[in-house]
Amino acid sequence: GGGSIAYQSNRDNVWAVYVYDLATKTETRLTELTQPATDPIYGNGGSLIAYRLEQPDGKIVIMVMQEDGSKPQAISEPADEARSTAWYFDDTLLAYQSDLDGDLDIYVYDFESGKTRKLTDNTVADYAPTWPCGKKDVIFTSDVLGNADIFRAGALPIDALPLDVPESAEQLTGSEATDRSPLGAPTNENAEQGE
Repeated sequence: GGGSIAYQSNRDNVWAVYVYDLATKTETRLTELTQPATDPIYGNGGSLIAYRLEQPDGKIVIMVMQEDGSKPQAISEPADEARSTAWYFDDTLLAYQSDLDGDLDIYVYDFESGKTRKLTDNTVADYAPTWPCGKKDVIFTSDVLGNADIFRAGALPIDALPLDVPESAEQLTGSEATDRSPLGAPTNENAEQGE
C-alpha cells in the first residue's frame, strides 16, 4: 500500500520528525537537528504536518511545514507547554493548547488570515482541543468548574475576544467525575453530507 507515516526519532541524539514512505520503504528526516522536534501530526489533506519545536530556552512553539519538510512556519508564540494540535477537517484552522499567559488556554490559528484567536481566557486549565464533524466549534476540556468537564465553543470570528468559559461556552458534561480529552470523529469531508 501507499501513503506515508510521520514519526519522531532521536537516532541522531536530537528528536527530529521523519516520514516513512510505505510504497518505497524509504525514510526522510524533515527537521533540522539544531532544535528538538516532536509530536508530528498530518493535516487531513496529507500535505501539511504540524509539530512541536523546542526553542533554545526550552519553550515550545507549534510549527507547520509542508509534507516534504519545506516552508516551516511558527503558528504559536513560544510557551512552556504548547501542544495538543488538532486540525479542522479542511486544514484551514488549527486548534492547540498553550500556557502563554501562565495557565493552559485554547488557541485557534486561521491559515487564510494568518491570525490567532485566544479562544479561552481564565486562570484555570483549558486543554485538549478537538473538532466535531464539519462544525467550526472547538470541543475542549476545562477545569473551570472545579473538576474537568467537556465544553464546546465557536472558533470564529478569528478577531473575536476570548470567551468566559462558564458564561459563553456550552457545557457538554457535568458529572462530579473527571471528563476530559475529547476526540472528534469522523474528520473527513464525507461526514458533511448530512448537514
